[in-house]
Amino acid sequence: MNKSSTLLKIHLRCAFTSRGFWLSLAISTTLVIWQIISAYTPIVTSGPYPSSVFARWIGGEFHTLAGQLFYILLPLICALPFQSRYFLDKRDGYIKSLSLYASKRDLFFAYYIANYIVSFSVAVIPLLLNLLSSAMLYPSLKPQPLLSFLPSNQNALMVDLFYSNPWVYCLLYIGMIGLFMAALSCVGLAFSPCMKNVFFVISSPFIGYFIMIFALEEFDLVSYCPLYFLQPTQIDFATWPLYLIYLLAMLIVSVILFRKQVNECEIL
Repeated sequence: MNKSSTLLKIHLRCAFTSRGFWLSLAISTTLVIWQIISAYTPIVTSGPYPSSVFARWIGGEFHTLAGQLFYILLPLICALPFQSRYFLDKRDGYIKSLSLYASKRDLFFAYYIANYIVSFSVAVIPLLLNLLSSAMLYPSLKPQPLLSFLPSNQNALMVDLFYSNPWVYCLLYIGMIGLFMAALSCVGLAFSPCMKNVFFVISSPFIGYFIMIFALEEFDLVSYCPLYFLQPTQIDFATWPLYLIYLLAMLIVSVILFRKQVNECEIL
């Protein structure tokens, strides 16, 4: 087994058993359970068409406070388990010890991939929990375009899939959210060596995300705002080019910058 794989396993074991991981799950689980309670509608009183899981889970509605808080806080939730690990290891001198054992390529690979996997997991676990819990409360009725199911815009991303196979649509969208939030967390990881305080290391993706949302809304560019197109309801419908540009830009910036930081750390 090569050294990068060994380091990766060590980092993943530490991340998935850390207090930050359990804290992130506690926060996200509280929000998704709160959303289920807030959005609950008894089936027998729901009108001519019974409530469906696809209209009541956290990705099928945008009216509850809990649901909106979840999507706003998700960058912070994903940063808690591992994003500050490199910063702390460098501050405590542990990186210098690791550099005697592993190459700079191994260090870069282990920290970056571990952060991506953990952040992805933290993003998708509460969404899956909410979807499956909602499925125990509501029937899996196929969405009907004439009954105000979201997304209702014919130009929305994967809208045909939503109406033909909503389960696949929901699972794919959960995966898209996980990939996006993991890439955003890696941007925070890449900038972490430039910071002096662990609080700013952990909160940097959330702060940057919030500033971007505010700026896009201020300049009337809401259709480019990830807060809206990342929600499966697609309040402002997403497009593959827009999503991929965001994702690739974050991956390229984080890979280049973090590789540079790792190289400089080994030289010191």
